Amino acid sequence: LGGVAEQFINSQFSQTQEQESDDYGVVILKTYNLPPAVGANALRKLAVGGGGNASLTAKLFASHPDPESRAKRIESQP
Repeated sequence: LGGVAEQFINSQFSQTQEQESDDYGVVILKTYNLPPAVGANALRKLAVGGGGNASLTAKLFASHPDPESRAKRIESQP
């Protein structure tokens, strides 16, 4: 059980790092006068290539947030 808890905590930490990375990517896009939608579209292409349908358990323990959720989050940024 301890290993499962550790894996869950580590996956959540990695997801936080991915969100910070996405935020930085948006800053870079804006620096070059590109809309955040460019980053969102790239994530959606990754989702299609990766199959896109993960089980709830796989999502909870994933080291990366769901690409579609990341895309929506990027698009919601001002």
